[in-house]
Amino acid sequence: MAGGFMSSAGRASLQLGRGVDSTTGRPMGVAVIPDEARIDALNAGQKVSYDVAIIESASELSSALGISASAEMRYGLFSASGSLELSEKAQYKTAATYVLARCNVENAPVQLFDPAAKESAVKLKDNPSNFRRAFGDTFVRAAIAGGQFYALLEIIHKDTQKQKSLAASIQAEYNGYIGSAEAKFEMKKETQQLTRESSFRILQYQASGQDVETTLVQDTNAVIERLKAFPGIASKHPVSLRVELASYDTIPDLQPNLQRRDALESALEDCARKKLAYRTVVNDCDFFLQGGQDYFQEPTGVDEVQAWSDAYTDAFNAVAEHANKLDDGTVSGLFKPPALPVPRFKRLPVTVGAPTVVPNLERKPIAEAEARLRELGFNPILSSRTVVIGDTTTPLGVVLSQIPAPLSSAPKGSNVTLAYAVRLMIKATALNQQKIKASLRAVR
Repeated sequence: MAGGFMSSAGRASLQLGRGVDSTTGRPMGVAVIPDEARIDALNAGQKVSYDVAIIESASELSSALGISASAEMRYGLFSASGSLELSEKAQYKTAATYVLARCNVENAPVQLFDPAAKESAVKLKDNPSNFRRAFGDTFVRAAIAGGQFYALLEIIHKDTQKQKSLAASIQAEYNGYIGSAEAKFEMKKETQQLTRESSFRILQYQASGQDVETTLVQDTNAVIERLKAFPGIASKHPVSLRVELASYDTIPDLQPNLQRRDALESALEDCARKKLAYRTVVNDCDFFLQGGQDYFQEPTGVDEVQAWSDAYTDAFNAVAEHANKLDDGTVSGLFKPPALPVPRFKRLPVTVGAPTVVPNLERKPIAEAEARLRELGFNPILSSRTVVIGDTTTPLGVVLSQIPAPLSSAPKGSNVTLAYAVRLMIKATALNQQKIKASLRAVR
């Protein structure tokens, strides 16, 4: 397919011009006619990044490999499956120390500069729901190819300090070589000696290249040579990395008629309000018909209520069908409701019991006061506050105040709040107790 990148391990259907649902990453129909894909002359270079990192946890390894299922789904990343495979193959061990050398290359994006709209897409542009079902909400505007190279070194030494030292030495020597102009990488003798003493394993993941360019790296020298050569490999034999998505309103012919779209949205919102109102009446009818007659003064018979329920159920179904047709574009305008009966649900009057006098409970023991309130049909609410050691003026365990006030009237079942005091339970030295007493005297 001209101008599009196809991925051997990713989404082969995400070619240039393809519609995409940005929420799920699912490929959709094609709403645009691609123009000739090309590279922008002002953006024709590569983006290359190198890194050598010491990995000290499994989560660090996943992060360093760029493993993200959500990112792959939403943004069309093609390479996540390979790096995930490397992570699983590594079988991360806490006893080991890891050094990850990596090179990521992005070639210049190949993109569409002036795509046109298909006639079938133009017909649906003012119906957002149907348009999205057919073509998604974005399309592939650009594709980026390049390559990725990861070399994971696993190091295990009987001496953990030497193990970490070897990892740090390899990291430093790799970084030093990457930033230098040396023709050939040479590892220091002490690093070579530690390497020979260690259990040493190299795992590799590479996306891009052909034939000899993809051979397995066997030692640290081969790793650094591959790192150096990799931008050229990714330029000559790239793989698909990701796609860039654009919204359809960037295409003039697919920009919606806002007045028509607003009218559609208003009609759908009106349908939603009517459905809610009709459903509420049906729910009230159902409550009455299913044993709720005792709660109502009117109506008195079930036949009238059943007629209301049937009429409003029919109206609900009719407005729901109208909303579906609005969504499909087969009708337009507001739903015209049929003539409907006016339901009358009049509740029985509320019987309020005679008010009861709230007794005076101040200075009564809190347990006695609580029991007295329950006898009279009130709901006691206990509210405690603490007093510090040395406070001899505040009585403990008795009612200090109450709400409502003593001898006021309140209906049975109402709350009565009782405030009382308790001692602050702390251990204090004799000196602290003297300070507290002195402070209280000063206040008095």
